[in-house]
Amino acid sequence: MNLKDMTWQGQLTFFLVLWLIIFGIFWFGWYSGMKDDINRKRAELDNLEKEVNVALRKQKELAMLKKENSDLEAKLERLKKVLPEKREISKILKDVQKLASDVHLNVLSFVPKASIDKGLVAEWPIQIEVIGNYHNLGYFFDKLGKFTRIFNVEKIEVTALRRQNVNSTIKSRFTASTYIFVEKKLEKKKKRRHRPRRG
Repeated sequence: MNLKDMTWQGQLTFFLVLWLIIFGIFWFGWYSGMKDDINRKRAELDNLEKEVNVALRKQKELAMLKKENSDLEAKLERLKKVLPEKREISKILKDVQKLASDVHLNVLSFVPKASIDKGLVAEWPIQIEVIGNYHNLGYFFDKLGKFTRIFNVEKIEVTALRRQNVNSTIKSRFTASTYIFVEKKLEKKKKRRHRPRRG
């Protein structure tokens, strides 16, 4: 078959059919497969982007949790100064005696009582008896309120002395309660929280 012998309509039809065959081979043989590959790669890329976004979000959350944990540990250390873990009887006695001495009070007795469980802290009442005057007793309570440790003063009894002088006009008995941080209970709570559940 010779193209020269064909009419122009025949030549046009021949080239049109030839072009359609070449396009069909290109479309189904190469482009269609490549399009599927492109779509697959796009889906993989979308999944990877989602995973990266999740990882970045978790990284931010982890950084926030680390900062929060660090802040809580710093706060716990500050609280331990106010709520010590151990009963430092001798240190407290010295501090209270120094405080009383600074405001010209004489400590007659200093009797620690049994501690009272309050959860993560234990209340530790100390019965104190002093001799001095009203003015100095007021100073003592004021300074005790500004003490590093937390102290609550209650059950205050004041009686006038029979023999008085300028610095000694009254005797006062009161209970100063301080608080002890119970770290063992906190550890037990943490262990209970992190204990794996039995299925």
